[in-house]
Amino acid sequence: MSIELLMFKNIDELFKYIDDEINRVRSLLSEYFRRLDELRIKVERIKKLEKSISSIAGSTIKSSEGKEIDLMGIKVVIDPSYEQEVNFIEEAAKSLQDRLTVLQKIRKAIEPLSTIEDADIEVLIMNGVPVRIHIRIR
Repeated sequence: MSIELLMFKNIDELFKYIDDEINRVRSLLSEYFRRLDELRIKVERIKKLEKSISSIAGSTIKSSEGKEIDLMGIKVVIDPSYEQEVNFIEEAAKSLQDRLTVLQKIRKAIEPLSTIEDADIEVLIMNGVPVRIHIRIR
């Protein structure tokens, strides 16, 4: 879990921070989806090849998956299969999609604060998402 405390000179800076973060997450998601599309094509090609070889060989052929090692709770996969890579990226994309949704909801929820003038804004950010805002009137 990552926690940060950010200071903004006014509410517009906070809006800009959230908007920039939304755009950054969207860009990452776009890249992840592009990679997923490429990997899924490779997975389908491999499945077709395995099916063809299986019909010729008369037995089921299945490509091997990468070796997974647990290092104190961190899973390390050596030479992952394309399917393992797809699952890996899908997990990251799902998390980013959830974060994007939360950021968009927060941005909309704090829109009424746009009328605040002459205030310092302090924001507690948890895992990249604002969870608490302090407003100090100057």
